[in-house]
Amino acid sequence: MDNQSTANGPLPPAGDERLPFHELPPAGIMDERHPCLILRGRDLLLVRDGVDNTPRPPTAADLDALGLRSAVTRWYGLCARGLTCYAGEVAAPDTPPAPALWLGLRDTFHLPPPALFWAAGQARHLLDWLAETRFCGRCGGENRPAEGEMARQCPACGHLAYPRLSPAVIVAVVRDGRLLLARARHFRLGLHSVLAGYVEPGESLEETVHREIREEAGITVRDVSYFGSQYWPFSGALMVGFTAAHASGELVLGDAELVEAGWYGPDDLPPVPKPPSLSRQLIDWFTVQYSLGK
Repeated sequence: MDNQSTANGPLPPAGDERLPFHELPPAGIMDERHPCLILRGRDLLLVRDGVDNTPRPPTAADLDALGLRSAVTRWYGLCARGLTCYAGEVAAPDTPPAPALWLGLRDTFHLPPPALFWAAGQARHLLDWLAETRFCGRCGGENRPAEGEMARQCPACGHLAYPRLSPAVIVAVVRDGRLLLARARHFRLGLHSVLAGYVEPGESLEETVHREIREEAGITVRDVSYFGSQYWPFSGALMVGFTAAHASGELVLGDAELVEAGWYGPDDLPPVPKPPSLSRQLIDWFTVQYSLGK
């Protein structure tokens, strides 16, 4: 990055996905070519311009024109999915000056560039981590950036704090050509999804699949097969997807968070999660595999 330095050294050029999350000096010169991912909670600041009025992340110049640059409390540089950018938090009015707007992070998936959704989510995850690890969890000392890696270190006891990533499984269970879907209390009205749960200490991923399905739905499964994985920034989770076949038992909800569950065919699905979630990918897999005429 031209003439840009961080607390830990110069920011590598665009496309370097090894770039760690660096704190930027408050008065540092910012490269106007790179977008600024300005976050307020789970909202991202965007501006509308161009022929089609498509929202895009602002540059530093845009923030100056809007009078919002001084409201950014922290600045960081990162490279996520090949997108070199700045990240920051802001305490700004509910309605920013035109042509800016706030958009929920989940609603940025279809906006260009393709890496925007993942970069903004990663920035939110890392900003949360920085807020949660200001002080050492071992001795209470104030942490500082670790040298040469994405971590914070306590100068008093040397303890390192890394960004937390929570492994979880998500499973498409099929019985006689029908998919197991359930609705949780916190889902919007009518939304159903495949079952998921976090890995517990001492478990393999496959053991978690068997335990979660048994605990949440009261059934056993067989033929557990790996499907794919996905980082999910909103919960700081690494989602690992599996497919499985019903082995025995009838549905009995064992999780207080679930309010209903059932078996659904590819042509009578209830409302389901939107892309790009791994849950939707599993549901789309089922639809293709078990549609009429397959």
